[in-house]
Amino acid sequence: MKPIIFHVEAAGEFRPVKFTFASESEVRRVRSWRKMTPATDAGEFAALAAKRWFYYTREGASVASLDELRAAIKRNERAELAFLMVASAEWAKRYKFLALAYCRRTWCHHLVLDFLAVRPGLRFAGKPISGIGSGVFASLADMADSLGMETMWGETTASSAPFSKRFCEPDRSRTCSSSTGTRCATSASITSLTSRAGLQRPPNPIIFPDVKRKLTPREWMDDLLEYERTHEIAFASPRALLEARMIEAMDKARRPHRRALRNGVAHRRKAVTA
Repeated sequence: MKPIIFHVEAAGEFRPVKFTFASESEVRRVRSWRKMTPATDAGEFAALAAKRWFYYTREGASVASLDELRAAIKRNERAELAFLMVASAEWAKRYKFLALAYCRRTWCHHLVLDFLAVRPGLRFAGKPISGIGSGVFASLADMADSLGMETMWGETTASSAPFSKRFCEPDRSRTCSSSTGTRCATSASITSLTSRAGLQRPPNPIIFPDVKRKLTPREWMDDLLEYERTHEIAFASPRALLEARMIEAMDKARRPHRRALRNGVAHRRKAVTA
């Protein structure tokens, strides 16, 4: 499968970024973002997304390519499947990965975005890189369309709601988000903004909840890129956060047992008297 390509703004130019399914070694690599200082939501979400991926992989419910996803759906139309995708760029040699997205294909053939994290502090030629979060969103929506998925779901937390509201245009699409308990339809046709930018250009002006007047497509893109330049992009479903933290807690509880076995420590058996 050819990698998905989208473009981001870096040092005043639009540059290509690859968006691919992650291998096990790549998942372990992004998991280490949690060790970065200072601590960030993106670092925590990356580690928790990796935990969730390893759990689904142990259960045989993850895929590592689009072909695998299609084949698994063909075998079982009601299969629940998970996958993790990473964004990388040859021109950004300082960083192995720029962003990640952890998704699930539901039994009713919808796409759920559970985690999206952009690596904190990304810079190129001394300037912030922007458009990565938007490019990941757009690429996932395009992939959902190619698979014939009618809906893409994302349940936002309070901290990630401002970004999702900027990216998504109400009443236009099959992509849905939930923030503060309220569901809203969000941008539907996520197409290329330009042949270089790879971002969405809505055909009509947009009104943000916190903006009084309509924005033109150009103003919308400028506002989105500026937001990404000045804010951390870290998206997580509250439900996915809870499940990932439970998985992490269970793994920690099993760790002493594994360590004892590796060190050759035998378990004591209680004597049983007849």
